[in-house]
Amino acid sequence: MIALLWRSRSQQASRRLRPPQPTIPPSHPQGNIESHPPGPLLSWARLSIHDTHVGPHFVPAGTTAMVNMYAITHDEKIWSNPNEFKPERFMEEDVPIMGSDLRLAPFGAGRRVCPGKAMGMATAQLWLAQMLQNFRWVPTENGVDLTECLNLSMEMKSSLVCKAVPRISA
Repeated sequence: MIALLWRSRSQQASRRLRPPQPTIPPSHPQGNIESHPPGPLLSWARLSIHDTHVGPHFVPAGTTAMVNMYAITHDEKIWSNPNEFKPERFMEEDVPIMGSDLRLAPFGAGRRVCPGKAMGMATAQLWLAQMLQNFRWVPTENGVDLTECLNLSMEMKSSLVCKAVPRISA
């Protein structure tokens, strides 16, 4: 009886010391990758060894073809309002991110899929959860500029500036 009472009190005390636990809907990472694919030109490069036609397009032998993930994730024929950040679209429709649905395949698909895809997603979700749990995020007076520029990966044109306020003071 004493052990149960002690355990109950210690659990109550530990709950009071913990910061609020934010929940991250699983649709948010998908929404972010859909809006801002990290690698807009996937390394699914293929070399045409024969002259061929793809739909109405002629592809001569020796042409290197690459998948433009940015164009796919911003195509109005595939997504409604593709330029809006709408993570709820992934709650309404299950769009797997791991390569079985080519509308959203940032890690590639098939035999040449990225071997680090599971670790990358787990790491990104853990990092996001820790940042949300430990800090309250406050925008600056200038707002947030999400303009991007294409280098080897998709990068922000201007650095993200915001204020991180610790949730628990030391």
